[in-house]
Amino acid sequence: MLKLQIFRVSGRSMHPRYRDDDYVLALRHRWQSFGPGDVVVLEHPQLGRLLKRIVRCTGAGEFEVAGDNVAESTAAGVIGPVSLSAIIGRVGCWGQSRSSDPEGRIGA
Repeated sequence: MLKLQIFRVSGRSMHPRYRDDDYVLALRHRWQSFGPGDVVVLEHPQLGRLLKRIVRCTGAGEFEVAGDNVAESTAAGVIGPVSLSAIIGRVGCWGQSRSSDPEGRIGA
């Protein structure tokens, strides 16, 4: 099963690649694997939906993530390990638009 979702970026933690109000398309399928360098949308229990880059695999199905713009990103230690089940999808493409709000905003 392939799942595609569109999200609107909110914030500057992934700047300059992903900017506030950009749109990203997150893709997920059941055979997908994730690794360092992948940009993903994830659901954090306290912080909500986030756009982050996977830094490393920390164990069985867990990842350390961080923003590209360290000065304006929540620290990896605050986010904590991210489980595979928390990942909504890998960002496949992105673009700028000022039109209507799609499915939801994600914090960058």
